[in-house]
Amino acid sequence: MLLVATPAGAQTLRGLVLEQVTEVPIALSRVVLVTLEGDSVDADLTDDQGFFSVDARDAGGFFLVASALGYRTARSERLALANEEVRVVQLLLSLRPVRVPGIDVTAPAPEIVEVPELRNRGFYQRLRSGWGEFLTPEEIRAHTGVYTPELFRELRSVQLVPDRGRGAGPWNDRVVFKRDTGSRLVGAGGELGAGLCEPAIWVDDVRTSLMPGESLDDLAPKELVEGIEVHRPGFGAPARYIGDDSLDACGAILLWTRSAS
Repeated sequence: MLLVATPAGAQTLRGLVLEQVTEVPIALSRVVLVTLEGDSVDADLTDDQGFFSVDARDAGGFFLVASALGYRTARSERLALANEEVRVVQLLLSLRPVRVPGIDVTAPAPEIVEVPELRNRGFYQRLRSGWGEFLTPEEIRAHTGVYTPELFRELRSVQLVPDRGRGAGPWNDRVVFKRDTGSRLVGAGGELGAGLCEPAIWVDDVRTSLMPGESLDDLAPKELVEGIEVHRPGFGAPARYIGDDSLDACGAILLWTRSAS
């Protein structure tokens, strides 16, 4: 196996992602290095041999979280990295059934079990108000998407568009709003095209801007997302997130993560 030189001072985790029963390598599995507090440090996609490599800026305790389409997300045991240490690990993923289009199974809607932190943040109160679109923790866990932008694909008020600056791939898609055709701001989206605009993004109640080359999945990896809110301007929208600023005229996306719980 070819090992790439590690920058001085870096702590590195390298290894393989394999299918649990057959131990066949899983290509294009996403591996995220996460701190004990739940912060994403580095991420990589496995190659055809299931190989990945992630680096930590500082020594300390970490977890590895691996996910792939058709498999259950897996988390490693706690890993302690010393200064300039290089460690090799192996992650095993078990199969997860993927829904086949055209087959619908109807079942009674489960009762919502409220997450205390989301309740304290007003998530469930806004959910019951009937304004906006929401994804609950139960819906996010059941979602077949691997990356955060994919969680938005069934929502009516948003649209996924490829980010030309980052290349093709569902992990790079931008989540944009469809403007009301009667709005005076239609077409103000520049490269997005007429009728589309960029929403304000809030992560754990903090207004956050995407840096060049950064995606929603970088801000909040899917495996850490606990709740999602999508709000359009207008009567009933939460004033804290939809202000009078012209930058907020498009609307707001609220991401709540487990690191805030």
